[in-house]
Amino acid sequence: MARSHAHAAEFREVLRLFALFGHPLRTIIFQRLAKTPMTAGELAKTLPVGRIAVVQHLKKMEAARLVAAGNEGKKRRYRVTPDGLSPLIHWCAGFDGAERGAVPARAARTGSGQTHSARTTRETRADIPASPRSRAPGSAPRQN
Repeated sequence: MARSHAHAAEFREVLRLFALFGHPLRTIIFQRLAKTPMTAGELAKTLPVGRIAVVQHLKKMEAARLVAAGNEGKKRRYRVTPDGLSPLIHWCAGFDGAERGAVPARAARTGSGQTHSARTTRETRADIPASPRSRAPGSAPRQN
């Protein structure tokens, strides 16, 4: 298999993990399971959704190999599987050398506590006059 196809498959896996963690409940569930294995019922007691919704989230996480379930009698106790994050860890490890140095440079803090890009955006917006549609009818143009 060509390197580009292998890289694309790995990247799709990373995007799938980002999509899974894009839902706040799944992120909370993962964090709680990382602390201690729990059943869906135990998780549901601490969340604003029912057990069935928790089970649905757990099934998606189980399919992505982020969690695994072990049977304890009639109950299924879920726990985090460390290997589930390996595609994301591998992807993050690819940012070395110049790429790693570029991220802190873009996010370097200024004296105001804002990032350079946020400050630049704010200053740029201050230079742009308000559009005619954003003014009240009959009002004068905004003065800087």
